[in-house]
Amino acid sequence: DALRRALALSGGDADLQTAFGDILTKSARGTITAEALAAFKKARELAPRHMGARYFLALADLQAGRPQPAYDAWLALYGELPENSDNRQALAEQIRRAALAKTLNWRRFWRFRNCWG
Repeated sequence: DALRRALALSGGDADLQTAFGDILTKSARGTITAEALAAFKKARELAPRHMGARYFLALADLQAGRPQPAYDAWLALYGELPENSDNRQALAEQIRRAALAKTLNWRRFWRFRNCWG
């Protein structure tokens, strides 16, 4: 696959790692696979402040039943986004979902997450 070859040739590019993990996640209908998780971890290793990698690693926490670290990570990201960022509203929704998951049974929350729009 072309992206895997680009990753191999890049010598370590956090943006490419994150893009690869994102594609894998989208192809798994939003579930972070083991290969996607490895890509996001590699991106964070290459660039610890990479917002995309941090976002997806928080999503992985939520999917693994760890809503508190997801909530904390997304709240930190929200504080770093410029006020006029297009991503603020979507991230605020993720923060809301993580807060809800903290109070609900996370497995039940994750199974019915798509019911909320």
